[in-house]
Amino acid sequence: MSDEPLAPQGPNLMLTPPIQGAVEHWHRTGTIPFPNLRLRSSRQFQGLSPVDLRLVYHLLNIHQDMQRLNLINCTVWVQELPR
Repeated sequence: MSDEPLAPQGPNLMLTPPIQGAVEHWHRTGTIPFPNLRLRSSRQFQGLSPVDLRLVYHLLNIHQDMQRLNLINCTVWVQELPR
């Protein structure tokens, strides 16, 4: 674990302006920014704060990258994602 202190708002997920915009759009509209993951419903994310959505975005982005690299079966959470 890093010795870097956490920012007052939480961990630094290195969000670029385009990612921040996608998270804000997701929060406003409920439209999931990862259509290729084919999640059935955005209802599971309703009620999450923008901070929580940032974390979910980060995890979904990692999932998408691992899927693209054909490494998805190496993850422990693959069985937990809705199909």
